[in-house]
Amino acid sequence: MSTNEPQHPNNPGRDPRDRPKDKAWFGPKRVGFGRRPQRWQGWLVIVLVVAAVVVFRFSVGGHLFR
Repeated sequence: MSTNEPQHPNNPGRDPRDRPKDKAWFGPKRVGFGRRPQRWQGWLVIVLVVAAVVVFRFSVGGHLFR
């Protein structure tokens, strides 16, 4: 590694932008716009957001659909 390369303050010697693309939790969709989960962590995020919306909806209104 040369001295010209930027270094991350928490991990000297490694640039966080060099992260492999296959480690991303979400990736581009094949058709349309937006992102889709690629790894189990992405699916976990989706499940937690849906669960939070359902819990919030029941705590505020008492019914999921009206």
